[in-house]
Amino acid sequence: MSDEQTINTATGGQASNAVIQHQQQVASLNGHSIMFMQFSKNEETRTYIDCKTPNEMLETFCRIYENFLLNKMGMINKEDEDEEGNSNNGKGGNQNEVKKVEYQLEDILKFVDQLYDLSAMVFNQKAAGYTCHGKAWIKGMLHVYLRKLAE
Repeated sequence: MSDEQTINTATGGQASNAVIQHQQQVASLNGHSIMFMQFSKNEETRTYIDCKTPNEMLETFCRIYENFLLNKMGMINKEDEDEEGNSNNGKGGNQNEVKKVEYQLEDILKFVDQLYDLSAMVFNQKAAGYTCHGKAWIKGMLHVYLRKLAE
């Protein structure tokens, strides 16, 4: 299944067959999940996310992307300085200030494509073991997950 099939929707606002399949797959997945990420060629950027469910894994991935955006905008570094009390301009701590990040589905999918490596292993009760998934599957799951959040 190509990425285009995964993220496209049919005309008239109805989901395509690929999206419906992903929705059914997300509903049936509820086992332990591990996402493996490598941000660049440097092997030291490898990490993993250990989650109880695929939804928790997708939520955590979205938070990683949101932190990436905040860092890119310089908001995370500013927060670190505020916590240390070095640079809050005498206005008192802004530690409780809510930081807002907005992005579209295409943005997070581009982020997935930019990662050096990304895969997931999800426990499959039928197989009595873990099923390995690549970037295309993760992109499809992100599409379904973010669509549910938007409803």
